[in-house]
Amino acid sequence: MNKYHSRYFQTIDEKGRIVLPGKLRRVAEAEIGTTGTKIQFYVQYMDGGLALFTEPAMRPMVEYYLGLSNLDGEKRDRKRRFFTAVEDAACDKHGRITIPQHLRERAGLTGNVVIVGVGDHIEVWNAEKFERVVENADAPSDEGRGGAGAGARSAP
Repeated sequence: MNKYHSRYFQTIDEKGRIVLPGKLRRVAEAEIGTTGTKIQFYVQYMDGGLALFTEPAMRPMVEYYLGLSNLDGEKRDRKRRFFTAVEDAACDKHGRITIPQHLRERAGLTGNVVIVGVGDHIEVWNAEKFERVVENADAPSDEGRGGAGAGARSAP
């Protein structure tokens, strides 16, 4: 499978660095067509955690926001919020990524973190917050719709 998947438990260091697991790094390398320290991610706060996208995965979102009219105030605001919320992060020679401090603070990333492969991107979560998200996703749906929220269990 050449998509991001699985979860990994780590500790974020005092400089805000995490080690990108080798399996996820290899998927990113294949997606970008490069290896090692040339892996560049775009980091954005999303749903309580941080989402890391490679340039190919980020491209459709960028194109969408670039296509919004600058003549419409609401669309200009959406465009501004999107582009100012995105930060760059690159892997160093040890496979580490430094998460910018303001994003670490917003997502509550200190101590134990969970790195999750989510198909087309990677997410980084505060471990306790992630467990709450998983528990809520596993709870039966009040609407009886079925699907992931209706008793589905995540892979170990």
